[in-house]
Amino acid sequence: GDFNRIETSRLCKNHNLQQIINMPTRGQATLDLIITNLKQFYSAPSVVDPLATSDHSVVLLQPRKRTVSNTITRRVCRPIRDSSLRLFGQWITNYQWQNVFTARSASEKSLALHATLL
Repeated sequence: GDFNRIETSRLCKNHNLQQIINMPTRGQATLDLIITNLKQFYSAPSVVDPLATSDHSVVLLQPRKRTVSNTITRRVCRPIRDSSLRLFGQWITNYQWQNVFTARSASEKSLALHATLL
């Protein structure tokens, strides 16, 4: 945005931000800034001619391309009989979960749950 007469150095310093536009955006002044803490995710910004009747140049910022690797994972699904699913549902809703609820830490709760389900 247009930061005409606004000092941004303190904002950047206090919040670990960077102003990444280093080219003039209006005449010889850099008035249009991009302030971010995500610089590593973007290519270097560029400044191009103004649009229509604006006296400010246009600032372009493009995200870096991420490479995504597609992997194929084979999953085996075993059919579950309705009667088995109902039996499990009855067990899990009627089970007294006090050993999990009374455990003090998240780690103890996790261990109690794991032991219950085995």
